[in-house]
Amino acid sequence: MQPAVFTPYAPAVRINYIEPQEEAKVREMEGVAYLDFRPGSLEIVPSYRHNTQELSKIEASIRSVRENPDVTLVGLHIHGYASPEGSYALNERLSQGRAEALSQYLKGHFNLPQSILSVTSTAEDWQGLREKIEESSLVNRRRILEVIDNTSLSPDQKEQQLKALGSTYQTLLNQYFPSLRRVSYRIEYTVRDYTPLEAEALLEQNPGNLSPSELFRLAETYGVESSRWGEILQLSALLYPDDVVSQVNLAAFLLQKGDTVAAGKVLENVKGEEVAANNVGAYYLLMREPEKAEGYLERAKGQGILSAEYNLTEVRKVKDDMQRESRLKEK
Repeated sequence: MQPAVFTPYAPAVRINYIEPQEEAKVREMEGVAYLDFRPGSLEIVPSYRHNTQELSKIEASIRSVRENPDVTLVGLHIHGYASPEGSYALNERLSQGRAEALSQYLKGHFNLPQSILSVTSTAEDWQGLREKIEESSLVNRRRILEVIDNTSLSPDQKEQQLKALGSTYQTLLNQYFPSLRRVSYRIEYTVRDYTPLEAEALLEQNPGNLSPSELFRLAETYGVESSRWGEILQLSALLYPDDVVSQVNLAAFLLQKGDTVAAGKVLENVKGEEVAANNVGAYYLLMREPEKAEGYLERAKGQGILSAEYNLTEVRKVKDDMQRESRLKEK
């Protein structure tokens, strides 16, 4: 007599999509400029050495925001850095003063309100130097890192110990310190809201100006069964990897089309979030892990999610099915 062939029960899970909440669309643009100053000077001279080229990078970034009718410039943040040569007190003055000089230059050049400007500084960029030395093949690399990491030394004492390395210090001075002397800038701006029709036009040109909620509403115009639905949900998850709802919706789409492996990878990063509970439970149910599924689904049921109540009935069916499978194996 042939043994009975066991066919596992395939649960018919129900997933849920979540409409993202509206958000204030604040975006940022970042960059770095390596400005040249005359020795000991805090004045920006646009024609001095490479300044024309470096200033043009910042100006082009600001202009791209100012000339875009859909966005509003709300913040310009300048951070100055100095390298470790010279006294810490002098470098503190230079890093802050030169950052302030750039801020005031841009304020006058673009007629910016003082209220959107902020200036900070790092007197000596030891962390930046450490990262560069870590990646280097310098002979005294380990000794340099020991000096940098020695928290009992003041910055000036660290420099003195590096000077004691002789030619190695000259290498630092000539090849590593110049790139530490810089200003970073962060341009902060807000983006206006778009209708689904306007969002459609932006989708190919500048999707980053669309919020998760705008992308979701656009996807809804195509319907859940359309290919565009999945494409837009995947784009939203790609653009906003830290947005939980976008990730939950992508996982829902992947579960819906039967790609449990990909769905599991997406859910791994958000399974602790309450909004993900039903879809995480559905995933574990499909993976025939009913105990895990039940815990998540009970949480989702507590939120009033009807899909979770249905999925819990499927949990019981899978449990019963696994017991039958176990009994058949014992025979």
